[in-house]
Amino acid sequence: MPDGHNGHLVNLSLGCILYLYKRKDVITLIADINQIHEINEFINLVFNFYNGKINTFNRAVLNIDWSGQMDNDNAGTTSNPNLVYIFPAVILRHFPDMYWAKYNLLTCIIHELHHVDQFINYTRMRTDYKYKEEIEAVVEMETYLYIANHQHEIENRFGIRDLVPRDQYYSL
Repeated sequence: MPDGHNGHLVNLSLGCILYLYKRKDVITLIADINQIHEINEFINLVFNFYNGKINTFNRAVLNIDWSGQMDNDNAGTTSNPNLVYIFPAVILRHFPDMYWAKYNLLTCIIHELHHVDQFINYTRMRTDYKYKEEIEAVVEMETYLYIANHQHEIENRFGIRDLVPRDQYYSL
């Protein structure tokens, strides 16, 4: 894969072709390319801001992959050693509106960065569904607690508001 923005790996060539393949007119194609650029910039901004703040023991490396996971609903994954993969095409498939795409990308990045410092037995995770569910449940809670505790920072820095409904603060 070619070297990307800020030293992060970005796989755009095949991914962009797959993502844009169904588009017919040039104006839509240009709009999609601009959207892809905006999303890549947003992912890098969020990742660079939180990498090392959420995962305080191990720094992570970002890989933005537009071609991967198209048959899956995983918008991100973390693998050993500390590689965070984000699949923006999966999020855009479900949230074509830019605001909601960014909202979900931010949540996904925070979630994946919580995995970086977790001790995970990847061999067991592949075969033990209950173990995988326990790992995900812990990170889900950590993700939404982090978002709730940093809501003002997220609103001011990234312009994303109402991340956690105020009536659900105490249920976290």
